[in-house]
Amino acid sequence: FLLTGAAKLAGFGPDGMRAAAMLEFPPWVRMMVGALEIAGAVALLVPATTTVAALTLAGLMLPATAIQVAGNGTATLDL
Repeated sequence: FLLTGAAKLAGFGPDGMRAAAMLEFPPWVRMMVGALEIAGAVALLVPATTTVAALTLAGLMLPATAIQVAGNGTATLDL
C-alpha cells in the first residue's frame, strides 16, 4: 500500500496512472486514494491502530474491486 499510494500521489508508475480504472476518475480521487493508502500502510505498523487500518484498507479495496468487476477485468496493468 505504501508503494502504490506513493505512485498514485506522484502520478507515475503502472499503479499510479496507467491503471485503466484510475484514468476514469479526476486527479483528486487518485490523490485521495493514494494518501489513504499511505496512511493505512503506516497505521498498519502501529500495533494500536493495526485493526482499524486493516479494516479501512479493506473498505477502500471494495470499491476498487467493484470497478474491476464492472469493467470485466479490463482495468489491468501492463507488466
